[in-house]
Amino acid sequence: MDVLSLFSGAGGLDRGLEDAGHTIVAQCEIDKHAASILRHHWPDTYLHDDMTTFDPEEFRGRVDLVAGGSPCQDLSVAGRRGGLDGARSGLFWHQCRIADSAAAPWVLWENVAGALSSNDGADFASVLWGLTGALPGVPDGGWRTAGVVVGPKRTAVWRLFDARWFGVAQRRRRVFVVAGPRELCGPEILLEPEGLRGDSEPSRAAGTAVAALTARCVGTCGADDNQAQAGHLVPDYANTLTARDGKGAPTRIDAGQGNLIPVAFDPTLITSPENRSNPQPGDPCHTLPAHGAPPAVAAAQLGERDGTIDDEVHHTLRSGTSQSTGVLTPDLAVRRLTPRECERLMGWPDDHTRWGVTDAGDVVEIADSHRYRACGNGVVSPVAEWIGRRLP
Repeated sequence: MDVLSLFSGAGGLDRGLEDAGHTIVAQCEIDKHAASILRHHWPDTYLHDDMTTFDPEEFRGRVDLVAGGSPCQDLSVAGRRGGLDGARSGLFWHQCRIADSAAAPWVLWENVAGALSSNDGADFASVLWGLTGALPGVPDGGWRTAGVVVGPKRTAVWRLFDARWFGVAQRRRRVFVVAGPRELCGPEILLEPEGLRGDSEPSRAAGTAVAALTARCVGTCGADDNQAQAGHLVPDYANTLTARDGKGAPTRIDAGQGNLIPVAFDPTLITSPENRSNPQPGDPCHTLPAHGAPPAVAAAQLGERDGTIDDEVHHTLRSGTSQSTGVLTPDLAVRRLTPRECERLMGWPDDHTRWGVTDAGDVVEIADSHRYRACGNGVVSPVAEWIGRRLP
């Protein structure tokens, strides 16, 4: 499919769709730092800066899918719940305008789980109306986590996904709606009776063992993972937020025995070096220790890494219930994740947000504050890829 990307951010949704075989033909992003990241990765793709002034006529009949996640702040339980009448989340109506004017047969919309309950469910009914042309009533007890609505414009299928089902180490729940032609857009677009990627574990309530990322990291959240850009680290997984272990086998900590056991889905974490007594530069450092994990390794042994290491590499979280060490730094504070670690939590390549290109064509390095923001506002690429592979 040829895709028109709206609310493109740093391109997390776009990258996932590209990995599924689709082509990004245009993007729209108003944040100048996110836009510069897009120019770096998609230098030959048309980029517009404002949804409200985007003219879809030049793309009429040229795009198959309009994809994007409108701003969530007015729909989130962490915000003031202005709903679709809010200045930011109300930009969704421009997504509908652009999709209809471009005659795009397919639309993909992403948002926070709070979209299902905003204004007692009336806002999500409006979303379905905008995509399908049919205005459904809010079910008794509110919207379920999955469903289908058939309308005169399109059929819409929605489902609430958790990013950890797709092999990333955070709990990040988002609702995705795919709307398309009735004969092609059936429930199987998003729904599978036997689950995803080998039947994931049942969801567990967030608690004291699940650490919320701070506003300076990936989210603006407390203990509720429905909040605006909230993402929660999943505590069962051990060691660094890197791609794979040396043997290519994903592993997980068995909290009861402290042993590494295989898991069925794609790896995002690897275990510590086998030769812990003599680590080398480039070896992974512990950031997510589990039960029985060894103490932090001195930076002098490992060498400088990303400019983030001072005196020691400190643990950030513990998994399990007993004596993991190094949760706190000497200043009694939890170490912030680095921008690269946040990218890995999103399923993005290392340094995806590090470089940008200005309007004048100059390559610039993106400040960490903007990199954190890009990750917090982004879409987990493996989720987008899974959906993209199910589109015809």
